[in-house]
Order: sequence, then C-alpha cells, then structure tokens
Amino acid sequence: MRLTDSDHNSLSASPDFSALAGPSTDHTNGHSNGFTSKSATNGTGNGVLPKNGKAIARVSLPGTTLYDDTPVDREEYVRLVIQSLRDVGYIESAATLEAESGYIMEEAEVADFRQCILDGLWAKAEAALIRLGVSEDDGLWDAKFLISQQKYLELLEAKKTTSALHVLRYELAPLNVDSDQLHTLSRRVPSPRML
Repeated sequence: MRLTDSDHNSLSASPDFSALAGPSTDHTNGHSNGFTSKSATNGTGNGVLPKNGKAIARVSLPGTTLYDDTPVDREEYVRLVIQSLRDVGYIESAATLEAESGYIMEEAEVADFRQCILDGLWAKAEAALIRLGVSEDDGLWDAKFLISQQKYLELLEAKKTTSALHVLRYELAPLNVDSDQLHTLSRRVPSPRML
C-alpha cells in the first residue's frame, strides 16, 4: 500500500514510528553516519515528521520499475527490503525506508491481528478477523481453524493437555475440517506415560 499525501500529514494514526523512524542520535563511539541534526526535508513540505522531531522526506521516483531496463517492480522490491531489515533487527532503518518510500508493510489492523496471535490473545485474534473484513467467502472458517490449531499446539507445548483437548473437541472439531487433520492433531497429545 502506498501512503498518500494526506496519510503523511496524519502519520501518527499509522503504525507508531516515534521511536523507530530516523537516524540514531546515540553516537557512543564518537562517529556518526553522516546525518546532521538539521531537518531532513527536501524543501517540498511533504517530509514525515515523527515524534522525535526529525523529518524524513518522502522520495518520489518516476515509473514503477526499479530501473528503466528491468521488469522488477519497485514497490515489491522495497517491501522485501523493509521486511528483510525488520527480520534482521534493523527496525529503525526499516521504519525510515517506509517513511521515505511511502510503502507501509502492514496496516495498523493487520499489525494488531499479528500481535494478538503472538501474544496468544485468541478471542481478540478472531475478532480482528471480522475487523479486517474476512468473510466466509474469504476463508473465515479456515482462518479460525488455523487460530484454534495454533492455540491447541501452544497449549500442548505448555503441557496443558486438558485445555488442549478442550480446544480440540470444542473449537476445532465443530469447524467440520477434514477428519485426517483432526487425527493428525490428536496424535500430538502425549500418552499418560509420557506425562
């Protein structure tokens, strides 16, 4: 998704870039990366101003390909770079690239859904599906199955067998999924001798 100019004016409603966007200000080794403390705007007035006070100018490039002579889509490439930066821990760099390019990795609702899954807030994750607009035609039941399956597996990992069996019987089985899938999941329950 590409941010519009109005989105840049209300960036605070998007994912919080306050501590993430912009260069580091802690230069403990006495060296900097060449960034000065001046505002980093290009003079056009559409720089993003995170809460740390340093503006990040949005870069507008012509065309949609990375280079004129390649078929590589610029947005797709930049999104991959942002994702890679986050994956290896360069959160601030990823946020800066998001602000400069105008390509955001995920909407706030998607980030909330992901965080619910990571935090094990299963009921909130299912409610987030509805807020995301997932309907029965879009695979709502499949998504609910995957959420309940993750819940089940995490309960088994935490050695909460009784709770896991409850999820299997009362959440997964009623979703009318393939019986082979349920059998595969039920085989993960440790035998009483293994407990």
